[in-house]
Amino acid sequence: MLVVLMVLALLVGVSLPAIQSLLEGQVQRETTRLASLVRMLRNEAVLSGSDYRLVIDLKERSYWVEQRIEGRFQPRKEPGLMRKHLFPASFVLTDLVVMGGSHTPLIERPVPLTVDTSGFMDPFLLHFSADGADYTLKVSGFRADMDLLRGYVRE
Repeated sequence: MLVVLMVLALLVGVSLPAIQSLLEGQVQRETTRLASLVRMLRNEAVLSGSDYRLVIDLKERSYWVEQRIEGRFQPRKEPGLMRKHLFPASFVLTDLVVMGGSHTPLIERPVPLTVDTSGFMDPFLLHFSADGADYTLKVSGFRADMDLLRGYVRE
């Protein structure tokens, strides 16, 4: 019985770091995906002369892209980065803070973040947790730089 317990403890000790790195990898992948989308939207807006919106729905745990066509924003549905995307199941979205604007808790409507034809994007903070660790995804305005910060950061 003691040998079995020792083997189980050894297996848990060896597998725990692998599981943690896998979970951190998921956070990194999701952040990279969102950063790529923001950069692509900025480039598309400047090159096409059309406004875009990144719409984040905290309640439905998803985000998607809309483009202004004939004065109205319409969802983009083509495959790839612009289609609707669900956050991973391990992500718990806390809130979204649009800098200089409003604080949007989980129960609110989807929040559109505009990217205009100059490439400027509404700066925002997206707070979430993944497997017990808190994170803040910070997106700045004109250059649309994105930083993943540990903890719940208020700016």
